[in-house]
Amino acid sequence: MRQPSTSTETGDNFADDSNRAARELSNRHNSVRSFVTVRSPIMKKFLRVTAAVVALLLPASGVFASPPVSSDFVYVAKKAPATPATSKPAKAAPAPTVAAKANSAGIDNDCRSKAPGIFNSVHEYTCAFQLIRAFSMPLADDAKRAEFEKQFAPEVWINSDYLKMDGVSEADRIKNTFALIRRARDFTHERFDFVHNAEEAAAIDKQSRHPVLDGGIGAILRMNNMWEIQKAIFGNAPASGLTRKEYEEKMSALAIIGPGHELIIDAPVRQGPADGILKAGDIVTDVGTFCKPDGCTDPIVWTPVAGMGQDAAIKLIRGDLGSSVGLKVLRKNSAGKLIPLTFTLTRDAVKQRAVTIHDVDGIRNIEIENFTNDFLLDDFYDAITGAEKAGMIGININVRGNPGGRLDYVTAMLEMLVPRGLILKQVQRDVGANTLTQVETSMADGFSIIATKKTTDPDSEKQIQAAKRVAYDPSYGVAAARNPGFVEQNPLLPAISPDMPITVEINVDSYSASEIFAGALQATHRAVIVGQGSAGKGAIMPELPLPEGGGMEITNGQFYPGGMDTKHKGIIPDKIVEQPKDYGQTDAQRDVAVATLRELSAHIKAVRAIEAERAKINDARFEDEMAKRDAADRLPLTKLDESQEQ
Repeated sequence: MRQPSTSTETGDNFADDSNRAARELSNRHNSVRSFVTVRSPIMKKFLRVTAAVVALLLPASGVFASPPVSSDFVYVAKKAPATPATSKPAKAAPAPTVAAKANSAGIDNDCRSKAPGIFNSVHEYTCAFQLIRAFSMPLADDAKRAEFEKQFAPEVWINSDYLKMDGVSEADRIKNTFALIRRARDFTHERFDFVHNAEEAAAIDKQSRHPVLDGGIGAILRMNNMWEIQKAIFGNAPASGLTRKEYEEKMSALAIIGPGHELIIDAPVRQGPADGILKAGDIVTDVGTFCKPDGCTDPIVWTPVAGMGQDAAIKLIRGDLGSSVGLKVLRKNSAGKLIPLTFTLTRDAVKQRAVTIHDVDGIRNIEIENFTNDFLLDDFYDAITGAEKAGMIGININVRGNPGGRLDYVTAMLEMLVPRGLILKQVQRDVGANTLTQVETSMADGFSIIATKKTTDPDSEKQIQAAKRVAYDPSYGVAAARNPGFVEQNPLLPAISPDMPITVEINVDSYSASEIFAGALQATHRAVIVGQGSAGKGAIMPELPLPEGGGMEITNGQFYPGGMDTKHKGIIPDKIVEQPKDYGQTDAQRDVAVATLRELSAHIKAVRAIEAERAKINDARFEDEMAKRDAADRLPLTKLDESQEQ
């Protein structure tokens, strides 16, 4: 995954789209869409109307009838599946209200379905124009929206080559139409806005549907110093004009395994074939293929991976279920010397778990690949409470390279960790209007506070609502996974002691939900952030299908982790640590995180010891003072004589 440009300019058709494709490929889960659970009734009503407006635009068939997995915040209308007993479905907005909302947003009802016959360029572009105008947060400004309409209204381009129909092949019509849609998208300079045609959407959909990795060894692999290859492709500027095909060709030519670009085991998957055999940081040098009976002279043929492309090497490692594969690796010993080792693994169906746990010398390291996995809430709860039960002195949470995911998941995880404080502020444009809605979510002792107001209306009053915090119930995780976006759930109580020190590792490839997670923990002083600045993707992006195929994700709002503005800036770590050139064998960020946890643990222990000692001293002083007061205030007792007793 490449490091995103720090420029405020939006790239062309690939500068952000390729990044999205890379994040889609890293997503192992396909059965859950990325929805948002908002506990404010006012915000819920707003989101339901928004979702209903989008429902008018959904095509009845085609690639978006079964939409691809997204790893960002997605507000998409979807019929709720069978509701578990632990959840309550949201009530649908009345049809007349939805229709009125759609009309007021300036979105035609015929954007819902494909035009008859061949690909209709005018129909596709008109709907894209209307959606961008209605949803884009920068276009809430009247002057900017008027300028957008002046430059990109369909009637301006109706006779241009972009929308020419006669004498143009369908492939060229699609190419030209989406080139114009991308120009319209770039008007707002929102660098994460994303546009893809039907073919690109189908490819992402196909590549992202891997909840089970058939015939794998159960290990996450990566190429060392990938940033050098990405820099060679993109340079220091957005990749203007670079198509997906051109990107793949450049990656195939440059992403070759060799010195400085070794194939490294990033982490074995818990309970997978490699668990307990391979270790993070192992360098893969050779892959062994076992011959079938009478297939060759030697029982195993070794193939060096040096000189191979990363994808080719991974393809060689994977194979049929139940078959064997050999791996030769180099592993650094305690003296820092690389030792060659050989292993034989049996390929199996590997279910990607939500978190990976490594316990080292009293420190629990929790790796979170994304915030979309069905098992995430249960796994995370077990991981943090298990650390406390096991007597760990600290928890290090790694969200480096994490592309993001479901907002309701990351909010629930923050509730498990944060005793009190503002965890998230969201500002979102009301669809088709020039108004913005702000929602602040804060934690307090025993309850949470939701504050909602219209930021563009000076007369708008902030509405405050509170909800009781409850202990985590595993049934909530199941319900949230089965019925995303429609689960009614109280905010959660902290699951571990506030004395448990926490560090969070981030880098330039930490996006969206991972930035909310790290930023909220930093702002509430619950964790120390270690690593490199994050991506700075502070955008809330609805997924908007287009009637002729393809779709868009347009910045409709902005999130502020812990109230901090992170757009384009990202989360700035408390301890900035650059990775060394030999990353994979030496993890400087992990070393700093672990050292920080040990310091925090020792400090907290010392503080608690001082507090206990002072409490004893103060208790003794109090008892002594009370005894003195009692002695001073007590009057002598004399026995009453018999006459007095009578």
